[in-house]
Amino acid sequence: MAMKLLLRSMIVVLAIGNTQISAQTWAEKLGFPKGSRVVILSGREAGVSWESNEANRELLEGQKLSSVETVVTGPWFESFAKWSKDHSDYDIGVSFAMINPYEAPTWPLLTADQGPTTLVDAQGSPWKTDVQLLAQADPEHVKNELDAQIQKAKAAGLAPSHLGTFTGAAFSRFDIMSVFLGAARKYWIPAPVVELTPEMVERFKAEGFPMDQRMIDLIAQYPLPKLDDLKVVSPADTYDKKVKGYCDLLRDVKPGLTLIVHLPAIESRGLQLMNGGDQHRGWQMKMLSEEVVSKTMKEEKLVVTNWREIMRRFDGKPAAAKAPARGNNQQ
Repeated sequence: MAMKLLLRSMIVVLAIGNTQISAQTWAEKLGFPKGSRVVILSGREAGVSWESNEANRELLEGQKLSSVETVVTGPWFESFAKWSKDHSDYDIGVSFAMINPYEAPTWPLLTADQGPTTLVDAQGSPWKTDVQLLAQADPEHVKNELDAQIQKAKAAGLAPSHLGTFTGAAFSRFDIMSVFLGAARKYWIPAPVVELTPEMVERFKAEGFPMDQRMIDLIAQYPLPKLDDLKVVSPADTYDKKVKGYCDLLRDVKPGLTLIVHLPAIESRGLQLMNGGDQHRGWQMKMLSEEVVSKTMKEEKLVVTNWREIMRRFDGKPAAAKAPARGNNQQ
């Protein structure tokens, strides 16, 4: 279930500015040399569990990841926020969570006790699926919850580097998408929006994700930096296949700016119960420290960046003194 939700959450908005293919990739637009293969190594679901917190923290500190998203409604958010506040140079974003697919851990939405809301079930808990949420959600309630989550992150001492989504609900209805991208504009926080090319159109169409023309018109005006591609770490039958598959994924990165999404966690009995015995997350944690992965990144000359560096380049600010992650230095 977790992988299915992750794949759904990464069906991001596709930006159409016009019908012509841009002569430049977004990496080039942001000042990287022509032909550069630039990646954001992103971890998800910090704040949801101790296992996710520890994995994302260790991988950031070890420069195996360059960016992490945290779920501010999660039961372990305060712990992760306390660590993040003391490590403000790391790239931490907010993962907007409107549902909770897990039986455990559980968490309330921030606006659930502020009057009637369409974002919770009869017991006052977040809906379990996007289908349930999308059948009920009032966009004004979505806006209130999104603002509350961003403000909670800021009150905890975070300066969110980007605005992600826990699942794909934010991109599944025009009115909700308007709220989500409106928040990106309001707070000037980038979201994972992919630049559309004819190849991308065919790819997403083949994957069964129709594009509403109103959404296309809305996103055409999106003013923040975009991605050229995104990739999600896939499950595998064995650990060796997992490592090989990840190295193949790295070799497949094209010139431009690519977001690579990971779901790492420390292996534990609690993690097995949470994910039905799935080893995918524990394997991701271990895999990222493999020498063959580091070697592949160097051989492929991948340049690692993060959302803060992207926005510094986009806004024309001076480069940071400290490189955000392993791999080749930013150029």
